[in-house]
Amino acid sequence: MGMNNSVLVLIFIIVVFIFGGLLYIYNPDPVKFTNPAEKPSVACTQEVMLCPDGTYVGRSGPNCEFESCTIPPNAIFEDGTLLEGEENHGDPVACTLEAKLCPDGSYVGRIGPNCEFAPCP
Repeated sequence: MGMNNSVLVLIFIIVVFIFGGLLYIYNPDPVKFTNPAEKPSVACTQEVMLCPDGTYVGRSGPNCEFESCTIPPNAIFEDGTLLEGEENHGDPVACTLEAKLCPDGSYVGRIGPNCEFAPCP
C-alpha cells in the first residue's frame, strides 16, 4: 500500500504543476504588481523656448512646463535694452565696480537700481 500512496502523490503533484502552468499561460487578466512609491515617468515634447538673453530652455517636470529663463542682473540684450530692478523679477542688481572722482577728492561708486554713480558728498 505504501507504493500506491507514492504514485498517487506523484500524480497529484504533476497535475498541480500542469494546471498551474496552464493557468499562468492562459490568464486573460494578470495582476501587475507595482511599487506604490514609484511615480510614472513622463515624456515631454522636444520643444524649446527662446529666453530674452538668447538662450533656450526646454520642457521638464511632471507637467512638462518650460524651465524658467535665468536672466543675470543687468543683462544687455541684442536690441541694446538693459534689464534691471523690478523688471528682473526683483533680483538684486549687480553694478560694475567703477569709481568716480568727486571735486572734493573722494570717490563714489555705482548704485542700483540703475547703476548710476552715487552723488558726490
